Amino acid sequence: DADHLAQRRAIQKLWSFRHEWNMVAEEEIAQAWPAFDPSKPGTFFLDPLDGTTNFVHGFPMFCVSLAAAWEAHLTAAVVLSPI
Repeated sequence: DADHLAQRRAIQKLWSFRHEWNMVAEEEIAQAWPAFDPSKPGTFFLDPLDGTTNFVHGFPMFCVSLAAAWEAHLTAAVVLSPI
């Protein structure tokens, strides 16, 4: 549940300022976003909760991973450790 909630919130935030981009995310949520459209030049890649087992057990080694690509070239990436 934590993965799905984190992904849903992250996608909502990303789409609030880049709704025309593709979204590729780890957790499958039926109809959470449109199908991948190869005609769109921008794509976000998201792992909303990398280290889910650690998170669930209270071990402080988990993160959020996000990358952005433009025309199939990685342009930016970030790994956030919220702890």
